[in-house]
Amino acid sequence: MIDENLTAFLQHLLFDEQKSHTFWRKVGSQMVYLTQERIEQGVDLYGHAFVPSVRSGQTLRDTGQLFYSLNYQLVPDGVAWGTKVAYAPYLHYGATIKARNNGFLRFKTAYGWVSKKEVILPPRPFLGLGEQEKESVAKILTELLRG
Repeated sequence: MIDENLTAFLQHLLFDEQKSHTFWRKVGSQMVYLTQERIEQGVDLYGHAFVPSVRSGQTLRDTGQLFYSLNYQLVPDGVAWGTKVAYAPYLHYGATIKARNNGFLRFKTAYGWVSKKEVILPPRPFLGLGEQEKESVAKILTELLRG
Protein backbone atom coordinates (compact mmCIF):
# COMPACT_ATOMS: atom_id res chain seq x y z
CA MET A 1 0.00 0.00 0.00
CA ILE A 2 1.03 3.58 -0.54
CA ASP A 3 1.67 5.52 2.68
CA GLU A 4 -1.29 7.18 4.43
CA ASN A 5 -0.34 10.79 3.63
CA LEU A 6 -0.18 10.14 -0.09
CA THR A 7 -3.40 8.14 -0.01
CA ALA A 8 -5.19 10.97 1.82
CA PHE A 9 -3.88 13.49 -0.71
CA LEU A 10 -5.06 11.38 -3.61
CA GLN A 11 -8.50 10.95 -2.09
CA HIS A 12 -8.92 14.74 -2.11
CA LEU A 13 -8.09 15.04 -5.77
CA LEU A 14 -11.03 15.23 -8.10
CA PHE A 15 -10.16 12.22 -10.22
CA ASP A 16 -12.77 10.65 -12.31
CA GLU A 17 -13.00 6.91 -11.81
CA GLN A 18 -11.14 6.12 -15.02
CA LYS A 19 -8.17 8.34 -14.10
CA SER A 20 -8.09 6.87 -10.62
CA HIS A 21 -7.98 3.29 -11.92
CA THR A 22 -5.38 4.27 -14.52
CA PHE A 23 -3.22 5.82 -11.80
CA TRP A 24 -3.42 2.82 -9.46
CA ARG A 25 -2.83 0.32 -12.29
CA LYS A 26 0.29 2.24 -13.33
CA VAL A 27 1.48 2.38 -9.71
CA GLY A 28 0.87 -1.35 -9.20
CA SER A 29 2.65 -2.27 -12.40
CA GLN A 30 5.60 -0.04 -11.53
CA MET A 31 5.87 -1.45 -7.98
CA VAL A 32 6.02 -5.01 -9.34
CA TYR A 33 8.62 -3.94 -11.91
CA LEU A 34 10.80 -2.19 -9.30
CA THR A 35 10.57 -5.17 -6.93
CA GLN A 36 11.64 -7.55 -9.71
CA GLU A 37 14.44 -5.19 -10.70
CA ARG A 38 15.66 -5.09 -7.09
CA ILE A 39 15.67 -8.91 -6.92
CA GLU A 40 17.59 -9.10 -10.22
CA GLN A 41 20.17 -6.64 -8.88
CA GLY A 42 20.46 -8.56 -5.61
CA VAL A 43 19.74 -5.57 -3.39
CA ASP A 44 17.24 -5.04 -0.61
CA LEU A 45 14.67 -2.30 -0.18
CA TYR A 46 17.35 0.03 1.19
CA GLY A 47 19.88 -0.58 -1.59
CA HIS A 48 22.13 -2.95 0.39
CA ALA A 49 23.34 -6.16 -1.24
CA PHE A 50 21.48 -9.30 -0.14
CA VAL A 51 23.40 -11.54 2.23
CA PRO A 52 24.63 -14.29 -0.12
CA SER A 53 22.97 -17.67 0.16
CA VAL A 54 25.10 -20.32 1.89
CA ARG A 55 23.93 -22.93 -0.57
CA SER A 56 25.11 -20.72 -3.47
CA GLY A 57 22.95 -19.91 -6.48
CA GLN A 58 21.12 -16.67 -7.14
CA THR A 59 19.63 -15.28 -3.94
CA LEU A 60 15.81 -15.08 -4.25
CA ARG A 61 16.08 -16.16 -7.91
CA ASP A 62 16.99 -19.84 -8.15
CA THR A 63 13.62 -21.25 -9.21
CA GLY A 64 12.04 -17.99 -10.36
CA GLN A 65 8.85 -18.88 -8.50
CA LEU A 66 9.02 -15.86 -6.17
CA PHE A 67 10.13 -13.51 -8.95
CA TYR A 68 7.39 -14.47 -11.39
CA SER A 69 4.66 -14.66 -8.74
CA LEU A 70 4.89 -10.93 -7.94
CA ASN A 71 1.69 -9.13 -8.88
CA TYR A 72 -0.56 -6.27 -7.88
CA GLN A 73 -4.23 -5.91 -7.10
CA LEU A 74 -6.43 -2.82 -6.97
CA VAL A 75 -8.01 -2.37 -3.54
CA PRO A 76 -10.69 0.15 -2.50
CA ASP A 77 -8.20 2.79 -1.35
CA GLY A 78 -5.31 2.12 -3.73
CA VAL A 79 -3.17 -0.78 -4.78
CA ALA A 80 -1.47 -3.70 -3.04
CA TRP A 81 1.41 -5.67 -4.49
CA GLY A 82 3.21 -8.77 -3.36
CA THR A 83 3.25 -12.51 -3.77
CA LYS A 84 1.26 -15.49 -2.56
CA VAL A 85 4.36 -17.71 -2.40
CA ALA A 86 4.19 -19.31 1.06
CA TYR A 87 7.89 -18.90 1.85
CA ALA A 88 8.10 -15.19 0.93
CA PRO A 89 7.76 -13.90 4.54
CA TYR A 90 10.68 -16.10 5.63
CA LEU A 91 12.86 -14.65 2.89
CA HIS A 92 11.73 -11.08 3.54
CA TYR A 93 11.89 -11.06 7.37
CA GLY A 94 14.36 -13.89 7.94
CA ALA A 95 13.73 -17.07 9.93
CA THR A 96 15.30 -19.97 11.76
CA ILE A 97 14.48 -23.32 10.20
CA LYS A 98 14.92 -26.30 12.52
CA ALA A 99 15.11 -29.96 11.61
CA ARG A 100 12.18 -32.10 12.68
CA ASN A 101 12.36 -34.91 15.21
CA ASN A 102 15.94 -34.15 16.30
CA GLY A 103 17.09 -34.87 12.77
CA PHE A 104 19.21 -32.85 10.40
CA LEU A 105 18.55 -30.58 7.48
CA ARG A 106 20.63 -31.70 4.53
CA PHE A 107 21.38 -29.46 1.57
CA LYS A 108 23.98 -28.90 -1.08
CA THR A 109 26.28 -25.88 -0.98
CA ALA A 110 29.05 -24.70 -3.28
CA TYR A 111 31.42 -26.74 -1.08
CA GLY A 112 29.45 -30.00 -1.02
CA TRP A 113 26.66 -31.47 1.09
CA VAL A 114 26.03 -30.10 4.59
CA SER A 115 23.95 -31.39 7.50
CA LYS A 116 22.72 -28.98 10.17
CA LYS A 117 20.21 -29.04 13.00
CA GLU A 118 19.05 -25.55 12.08
CA VAL A 119 19.59 -22.93 9.42
CA ILE A 120 19.26 -19.20 9.97
CA LEU A 121 17.87 -17.31 6.99
CA PRO A 122 18.94 -13.68 7.22
CA PRO A 123 16.31 -11.08 6.38
CA ARG A 124 16.36 -9.96 2.76
CA PRO A 125 13.69 -7.24 2.57
CA PHE A 126 12.70 -7.22 -1.09
CA LEU A 127 9.14 -5.88 -0.90
CA GLY A 128 8.00 -2.47 0.25
CA LEU A 129 7.93 1.24 -0.41
CA GLY A 130 11.48 2.57 -0.63
CA GLU A 131 12.73 5.88 -1.96
CA GLN A 132 12.74 4.65 -5.56
CA GLU A 133 9.11 3.56 -5.27
CA LYS A 134 8.04 6.88 -3.73
CA GLU A 135 9.76 8.78 -6.55
CA SER A 136 8.00 6.59 -9.12
CA VAL A 137 4.59 7.23 -7.57
CA ALA A 138 5.23 10.99 -7.62
CA LYS A 139 6.30 10.79 -11.27
CA ILE A 140 3.20 8.80 -12.27
CA LEU A 141 0.97 11.26 -10.41
CA THR A 142 2.68 14.25 -12.05
CA GLU A 143 2.27 12.73 -15.51
CA LEU A 144 -1.41 12.00 -14.88
CA LEU A 145 -2.13 15.50 -13.56
CA ARG A 146 -0.42 17.07 -16.58
CA GLY A 147 -2.84 15.21 -18.74
